[in-house]
Amino acid sequence: VAFITVFRQKRDIATIWAWMLVLLFLPVIGFAIFFLAGSRISSKKIFRLRTQEQRGLEQIAINQRHQLADIETLLPIPESA
Repeated sequence: VAFITVFRQKRDIATIWAWMLVLLFLPVIGFAIFFLAGSRISSKKIFRLRTQEQRGLEQIAINQRHQLADIETLLPIPESA
């Protein structure tokens, strides 16, 4: 059951191997540790966090565009030679 639980969610291969070794050498304690520390945030929460992150990045990009526009209006445009 523990091994199935490790493979149930997509994880990095190194993480899978690490949890498999923990569960193999410390079956009872490892199972408890896995459910306390190894369980991930639910998929809905992850997507919600990603959406918030994207919104934050979009806001940063908008702020940078405004700052660049302000700088361009303050700097004189050099004449081409």
